[in-house]
Amino acid sequence: MVVGRVAKEFGPPFNITVDKIVTLGKRELFGPNKTMLGSFAMVLAALAAGENLTALHENFGIGPKVFDPVWQHAVPVWLLLGTGACLGDLAGSLCKRALRIAAGKDLWVVDQIDWLLGAVVLLWFFDLLPAWNLVAWGSLVLVSARFVLEIPRKIIFPSA
Repeated sequence: MVVGRVAKEFGPPFNITVDKIVTLGKRELFGPNKTMLGSFAMVLAALAAGENLTALHENFGIGPKVFDPVWQHAVPVWLLLGTGACLGDLAGSLCKRALRIAAGKDLWVVDQIDWLLGAVVLLWFFDLLPAWNLVAWGSLVLVSARFVLEIPRKIIFPSA
């Protein structure tokens, strides 16, 4: 949401939409709110968060043993998580356009889990998915947090 507002404020090339790249602007597959800048920011944010988690693990031993397989492939995992989340978000938008739901309108549940499903599928595809119990608990925590954070987002950004 923040990157989208910055992209609109600064104009080209920051506000180039994914539709403009994929369909050369001829069709609206994902909607005007999906910008290339936002996509890159999502991947970079996942990489930055992951690298900080890796540093905490390496320097202070923070993190349970179940994460050990993740730390061995830290950078690829964080990049794939960000890319998968981005692709999942785009897939959710594509589904909403197919159902003729206007850009920016909610499709409850899909908007909360599309990014997570994209991340899990991409990690699975590259055979970097950790144990399923970790995926299940992590998904439960992340989706719960996403639902809880939806309440203040609706208050602060009612039209977003």
